[in-house]
This record gives sequence, C-alpha cells and structure tokens, in this order.
Amino acid sequence: MHLFQLPEEKLDWTGDQMRQFGVRQLVAAHCTGIEAMMRLRNRLGLTRANAPVAGVGTTFDLNKGIDPGPITQ
Repeated sequence: MHLFQLPEEKLDWTGDQMRQFGVRQLVAAHCTGIEAMMRLRNRLGLTRANAPVAGVGTTFDLNKGIDPGPITQ
C-alpha cells in the first residue's frame, strides 16, 4: 500500500474503510510508511502482533496468522 504521502484525513478514511471490511490483521512494509502504518494500526485497534511493520522474512498464514520474522521482532 503506497500510503506514505497521504494526508491524515485520507489515512483515517482508509482505516475506516478497512475497519468496515473487518480487517483484523494487516501486514504493511516500507512503501506504506511507518507513520501511516501506525495510524492505520491505531485506527483499526490492532497491535504489533496482528499488524507489524513488515520486513524481510515476514510471513502470513491463514491458519497461523502473522509471523513478523526475526528482523521485525
């Protein structure tokens, strides 16, 4: 998600839409931007466990959820 340049109002709108869709886990990386990821995490009520800032080695499994990998832990 290329969100790092969005104004706060658009990030909030995006987070609200994601919440309406029922997003419970989120994996985003450098192109999202750390500040945007933190804003979305807060907007969605997510935590580091279910919405890490992803990096090399981050994996997602539908049954196991998110494993942020050793770099992002």
